[in-house]
Amino acid sequence: MNAVISEATRMWLISANDLLLGDVVYLSGQSTWTRELTGAEFFISEQAAEQARIQAESQSNQVIGPIVVAASWHASDQRVELDHYRDRFRESGPTHRKELSRPFQPASLNPVREI
Repeated sequence: MNAVISEATRMWLISANDLLLGDVVYLSGQSTWTRELTGAEFFISEQAAEQARIQAESQSNQVIGPIVVAASWHASDQRVELDHYRDRFRESGPTHRKELSRPFQPASLNPVREI
């Protein structure tokens, strides 16, 4: 179900770590995993995100530690911002070695669905 999203609307997504590489990954709308925040599926209810997280637990051969992550959609500049510093820190990639870090780039919104 698509929803109209207003200024600074709260939404949720599923994040985990790739089992082999340790990279931060996000659950996509095709129930696969992507390393790009822009490819994540966004949920308009925390309960729907929790259901998706529980389903993601069954993919233990691909990821470890799926969690529900809160984010906010900012309509004024068409971007998604992860709400908690810890999640923004994880999104930026390894920061202890500058040559490995990824510059933070706000994500544009993918369609949102409610389960």
